[in-house]
Amino acid sequence: MSTQYHALLADFPHEIVGIHDASSLCEGYNRGVQKARGEIFIFSHDDIEIVTPDLAARVLTYLEQYDLIGIAGTTRLAGPAWVFAGWPHIHGQVGFINDATGQIIVQGYDMRGRCTPNAQALDGVFLAARREVVESVGFDQANFDGWHLYDVDFTFSAYLAGFRTAICHDICLIHDSRGDWGVPWQRYAQTFMVKHGDKLPSGVIPDFGELCSITLGSRAEWLSMTQILTQDAVDNLPPSVGAKTA
Repeated sequence: MSTQYHALLADFPHEIVGIHDASSLCEGYNRGVQKARGEIFIFSHDDIEIVTPDLAARVLTYLEQYDLIGIAGTTRLAGPAWVFAGWPHIHGQVGFINDATGQIIVQGYDMRGRCTPNAQALDGVFLAARREVVESVGFDQANFDGWHLYDVDFTFSAYLAGFRTAICHDICLIHDSRGDWGVPWQRYAQTFMVKHGDKLPSGVIPDFGELCSITLGSRAEWLSMTQILTQDAVDNLPPSVGAKTA
């Protein structure tokens, strides 16, 4: 990941802060924040491949308009997982590799335009934020002292604090994980509901729902598909992004 980020950010001043003995994602991220000197932070898993070649330009432009962005999430959080919101409240896309064929399987959600504003929760596979968000909200390492729910808690807390949030549809990445919904996740899900349950909409039954996926033959095909899907609506972005990606 360090090699990949250095290549993607080569034209921009940047630093990579590695925390190799973290006791949890929250604890590791908090320590990383304390060491970092920049005004923009990227938090991501280390088992991803970023397919979008102009990632840096897109992130910088998005963060001119928003305070916190991600590549998948929901505009109506209905439980401890953002996907529980179901259609049409889940947005973005994430790629996975079919181990048998090597093809890319893109799991897509509602994608109208290049981004969806007012996200209530974002997936932690990739997040980018302005320093003021991270310093104001922080990662709750007291309650989330493991590897689950740190992202939904952090992003929902940022949303509740009034920060401008968005889900970006045109940042493509491949994740080498389908998630783990086992006992540890269930425990932190209960912790999340104790902390935030009273802030969620009443009467809404969390629904994992039926997800949409498409199999693509190459990364270039995915980028082309994404451009076609997102190029017709640019109202949610400053003109500069429309010009760069048209």
